[in-house]
Amino acid sequence: MKMKRPHRLTNRARALPIMGLAILLSTLVVAASAEEFSQTTLTLETGARAKVVNASDSAWVVMVHGWSGVLDEVGDLYLRQADRLASEGISSIRVQIQGEGDALARGEPLNSTFSGRVADARSALQWVQDRYPKAQVGLLGFSYGGPTVMRLAVTTEPEVQSMVLWSSALNPIDIVKDESQAGAVRDALETGVGIIKSWMPIAVTRRHVLGMLGESILPEFSAYQGALLTIRGSNDYLPQADSVILGASSAALKEAIVIEGATHIFNVVEPDQSRGDQRFAERVMDSTTQWFKETLSPAG
Repeated sequence: MKMKRPHRLTNRARALPIMGLAILLSTLVVAASAEEFSQTTLTLETGARAKVVNASDSAWVVMVHGWSGVLDEVGDLYLRQADRLASEGISSIRVQIQGEGDALARGEPLNSTFSGRVADARSALQWVQDRYPKAQVGLLGFSYGGPTVMRLAVTTEPEVQSMVLWSSALNPIDIVKDESQAGAVRDALETGVGIIKSWMPIAVTRRHVLGMLGESILPEFSAYQGALLTIRGSNDYLPQADSVILGASSAALKEAIVIEGATHIFNVVEPDQSRGDQRFAERVMDSTTQWFKETLSPAG
């Protein structure tokens, strides 16, 4: 897709004013989300569960959660983002990757693979394309969802018009390759199950770890020509690699935002899982909404 706007690349945070009233109003909007917009739960062809917020036929965003996550995401970030998109006339579908957060809820180990992630995401995208063939489509990936939508974007037709990556990994294995997790990865490979020390102890299977290996994302990402925005906190535990991601693409319009002081999950919840500082989350959602509003225009 040819973009009329000039190429730009920035890499600095733009601070948001911190106002208690704004945070309170945001909380009230989130609480009212389900009432303001129609939300439908459905099962995709792969068996994955998805939630749809239908605000229009002309613009859609497919939302893919991060590692071990759920479709509403940590701190309900995806639920809240879907609400904001709908307020701008942009529909969305967020998919529950099978064998991740749904498995944890059942007391089971993570058993997903990267190829399975892409298949579930593709099924959500196909659901949109089958029903709204003239719609402009964007992709949103958080953390492990980043490489998932990067792969999806270059292996699907017709092409997607826009993409936003939150705290994206470069490759699937980045999620568990930290030295502190080496023992857990070894246990998974040798015995079938290992325990990753994350926000809680998370059991992962051999299948899950092997399913992250051998996936080269960046070389093929040169085929992506749509619009591309990356957003990351300066305190992300993953590498500050957004310039590499943007440079690997052939995006007609690209931009990177780094939010000073923000963590991998933008401080949306505290380590004890209580409500966190919402100012970074507000910035992320505002920037994402504006990006899709500018880059997803109705098809003729």
